[in-house]
Amino acid sequence: MTFFSVIIPTIGRQKLARAAQSVLSQELPPDTLELIVVNDSGRPLPPAAWQKSEQVQIITTQRQERCVARNTGAAVAQGRYLLFLDDDDWLLPRALGRLLQTAATTKAEFIYGRTQLVDRKGNPLLILQPDIDSHCFTQLMSGEWIPLQSAIIRADAFAAVGGFNPLVIGGEDIDLLRRLAYRYRFTPVAGVIACVEMGRAGSTTNYAQGRQQARQAKDRLLDWPAAGRRLRQSAGSAYWRGRVVHLYLASAYLNLTRKRFFLFGSRMAQAVFHTATAVTSLLSPAFWQAVFTSHQSRAFTPHLQTAGAPGKTAGEKCQTVKEAP
Repeated sequence: MTFFSVIIPTIGRQKLARAAQSVLSQELPPDTLELIVVNDSGRPLPPAAWQKSEQVQIITTQRQERCVARNTGAAVAQGRYLLFLDDDDWLLPRALGRLLQTAATTKAEFIYGRTQLVDRKGNPLLILQPDIDSHCFTQLMSGEWIPLQSAIIRADAFAAVGGFNPLVIGGEDIDLLRRLAYRYRFTPVAGVIACVEMGRAGSTTNYAQGRQQARQAKDRLLDWPAAGRRLRQSAGSAYWRGRVVHLYLASAYLNLTRKRFFLFGSRMAQAVFHTATAVTSLLSPAFWQAVFTSHQSRAFTPHLQTAGAPGKTAGEKCQTVKEAP
């Protein structure tokens, strides 16, 4: 049985070979892993040695955008778990082995590790280490982020939430995370899983449009039937209970500016309700800090940087990582 399906949507970047080879070089039995490359470039991919592997399947979507490309790859995938890797990112050695060990012992539908963020030349920036476990709807709604390149999603859970939303371009990854967290459990693994390039140079993301669409998608999630209860369940401290109130206040303001007065009133009522139900937290400064200030992600740990030796190539720089104590 295929255990992992790694899906790489591509617009034909030269770095695709690095991404593909990082998957095929994982120390796993060949029959447990398949690589699905979705060519969305609108032209044939140049021949490459990795394309000859029996583990590789190449399909074409003809410039349908990356949400459609990823969903198409997921539709043909045979694996129990899906991993979505961009064509300019790459997996570290033994990454899938780490995820496999945890997948064998957990019931969580989403399993993730740390992420080494790098610049466009492969130089290390910092390691992203989210502090998220089990029920984390509040955390993801508040702005925490887990790069999908360092995570596996159970295929049936991905299908149940509808996959990537093609109407949310730029923030489609965090939108998917939030919909998964609404229903499912998350669990971390030790170690760095992937290197992810950051920076607007060479990016296909429309950041301004993405922020706006992600904000609208987040606001719509508050209308889901059990959103309030799910937020309370995942708010295990005074700070996170304050973030729940902040979410409803921010949504109230957003809907007021759009003259959606019914939604404005509904969101204000929810903010009052969640304040009242957080009675044990009302004397905590952390609660009020969360209500009235912006959230600062706890995932960024700049002191955990890759130790890249001089003279190594960009692909090698992220293979030796300083682990957290």
